[in-house]
Amino acid sequence: MVQDQARMPDEIGSGTLVEIFDHHFILSAGHCINSYERKNCSFGIKKDPHFFMPERWPSKYVYQKDDGKDFGYIQIPRHEKAIFDSGNRIFLGIDRIQATNAEELKTEADLMILAGYPGATQHEDSGLGIYYFRLFTLTTVIEGTKINQDKNAPVGRAKKSHSFAGYIDLYVPKSGIYLDDNESEKEIPKLAGASGGGCWNTNIRRLKKNWKSSDIKLTGIHVGSTHETDDNNWFARENLIGNHLRLIAEDFPTIRDKIYQRWPFLKESSWAI
Repeated sequence: MVQDQARMPDEIGSGTLVEIFDHHFILSAGHCINSYERKNCSFGIKKDPHFFMPERWPSKYVYQKDDGKDFGYIQIPRHEKAIFDSGNRIFLGIDRIQATNAEELKTEADLMILAGYPGATQHEDSGLGIYYFRLFTLTTVIEGTKINQDKNAPVGRAKKSHSFAGYIDLYVPKSGIYLDDNESEKEIPKLAGASGGGCWNTNIRRLKKNWKSSDIKLTGIHVGSTHETDDNNWFARENLIGNHLRLIAEDFPTIRDKIYQRWPFLKESSWAI
């Protein structure tokens, strides 16, 4: 998502497409939805350089910086879904969503994937004279959990919320490489602009030999990162997907019961908005 400007886009953030009981949403960070509601916003929906700028769609967000709540959604009207389909964008169904709590994820200590479109991946198409962004993905672990048999990830010193438990922090090594969507080796970029991208649980350590690619589940949405300069570590904060589902359940009474039947623990007070 970018603010519509001449030639040089001002990035608002990333987004993750989901289908919840025949309703279609872009899930993102609350601060990204806040910007969406205040600015003229374009969407990138194809791999080719372009921007799609529809009329403003219904949206809702929670952004409470002090306690770490930072989640929201944009509802895609039914008649607009085909535009995303034409760009080969896939809407995740409920079978690819893993709503759970932070303690369970930390106990399982599985490999996680962080994805999004950081501003540092911005490229210019010299022929068209416009800018676009490349997808960034990184496989990592939750802070303090095992990187391998001999090493645990460090624990960040970012402020922890005592009133909100619906988040995890991922370890991001400052020095390292990743493969971009052209399979070119790149240094790990600053993550500004990746907010709203997906946080995925691979479940590969838990399932081992029985693992298959469809076991990778959306479990959170990236909302920000910290850079701890003394030891060159970054930590990426992810608001868990249960927050978004609870917000949607409260706002859409026609699918509320279905959401709570699928994920009954979301009715608990700890998930209250």
